[in-house]
Parts: sequence; C-alpha cells; structure tokens
Amino acid sequence: MTTAAANLRGALLVVVAMAAFCVNDAFIKDLSTRAPIGELMAVRGVFAILLLLVVLPWLGLRVGRPERFTWLRAAGEVAVTFAFLAALARLPIGDTYTLYFAGPLLLTAGAALFLGERVGPRRWGAVIAGFAGVLVVLGLPSSWQAASLLALAAALLSVGRDLTTRWIPPTVGSGTVARLTRVCFALSGWATAAAGGWVAMGWRDVGLCALAAFGVAAGYTSFVVALRTGELSFVATFRYSGITMAMLLGLAIWGDLPSARMLAGATLIMGSGLYMISRPN
Repeated sequence: MTTAAANLRGALLVVVAMAAFCVNDAFIKDLSTRAPIGELMAVRGVFAILLLLVVLPWLGLRVGRPERFTWLRAAGEVAVTFAFLAALARLPIGDTYTLYFAGPLLLTAGAALFLGERVGPRRWGAVIAGFAGVLVVLGLPSSWQAASLLALAAALLSVGRDLTTRWIPPTVGSGTVARLTRVCFALSGWATAAAGGWVAMGWRDVGLCALAAFGVAAGYTSFVVALRTGELSFVATFRYSGITMAMLLGLAIWGDLPSARMLAGATLIMGSGLYMISRPN
C-alpha cells in the first residue's frame, strides 16, 4: 500500500472512530435522563469487557500483569469519564465535545512543564489561541455553567491520564491497559450502587448500553488500526471531525443549534489543535 493510500485509509478509520464515539455518547446522553451515570457505566462496562475479550486478540494486543502506573492511568480514565458524562448529561453534545477537545492544548502545555518536552513559540501561540477559543465558548464569567466547568475538568484530567501513560513501562502491553481500564470502569460504576439512586432498567435501555459499549469498542479498534496504518501527523488531524459530528448529531436528535459564539470558539480550538499537529515545533 502506498503512503497516500495508507494515509487515506487511516484518515477514514479515524473518522469512523470518532463517529462511533459520538454515537456511544449520544446513547449515554439519552440514557442519562432515565438512569444515573454510575449505573450506566456499570452496565456498559460489563458489555465493554466482553467485547474486549474478542477485540484485543484480533488486534494482537497481549494482556499481562498491570503495574502501579497502569492502575493510576485506569483511575485517571475513570475520573475523566465521570466528569465527561456528567457534563454530557447537562450540556449539548457539541458543546461538551468542543470543551473536551481543549485537552490536547492542555497536554502540550503539560508536556512542556512536567516532561521537559520542547515546545516552540509557534506552538505556544497555538496553545494561547486555543485557550482563547475556550474563553469564547464559556463567555463572560457571569454566564459560566457548572456543566461547562465539568467538561473542562474532564479535559484537564485527561492531561494527567495521558502524562501517566508515558510512565507506563514498555513491557506493559496496550491490551493490559485497555482491559484494566474497562474493568475499573465497571467496578467504579457498580460501587455507586451503595449510594443508592439506581433504577430498574428495561430491556430497551440495557440494549442501548450494549450498543454504547459496541460504539466504544468500535471506536477504540478503529483508532488503534488507524494509528498503525497511516502517518500519525496526518491521520491524527481527523480526530477533530468529532466536534463537527457531535454538533450535527446534537442538532439532528435534540435540536441543539450551536450559537455563533460556540462556532467561533470551536473554530479556534480546532484550528489550534490542527496547527500543533502539523507543526512539530
């Protein structure tokens, strides 16, 4: 396969991955009106674990013994998910995605500050422009919503999760990380049962949880294959298609029409992210 063909295939796979993630989140957003987030994570987690038993061998990802940073990353992923889903339950899906995609900007700053990675003035300029986009989305402090801050908290927590990933020894395979993360998802969700508030889920809602889990598995699989297929600097840019798809999905299902301010902020965030991917320094 030529480089151009591989890049095209990788880009299409990233778009498929983002579509799968968006569909999963749409199911969860709908379900969150009838069941608490912890219960949804528990039920979806069970289905996700079953799917991983099939997906991981197919991807050739081995499963071994986790070590401390693997556990720490899994805990970080759980925290990210709780914050993201809590925001998703209260905000339009497009707004949640836009604010969450501030994560790569925060990660660039975090890598420079905590890992000593070199970040040139152009990339710092892109980070500042992206932060300006976040402020445009949020509006004046008097109009800030707790749910918007939850989405930003999820983005910030994702930085800690990704920095922790760098500390996981190479001897620990991706399959180990994926399986432990999904097990922690399910266990943390089931732990919320002790706090009460769970509801009896009908077969339709259980089926939607299964479809959501399939969306996560499909997204994860497509993204991993994409990164192995094309050039990372090219295919990674297409992950920002998730913002557009989330906005269109929100409009089609819930009638959420993005405001001019939201579109302007999203453009700044996406543009900054794309610039940083295309420019190594």
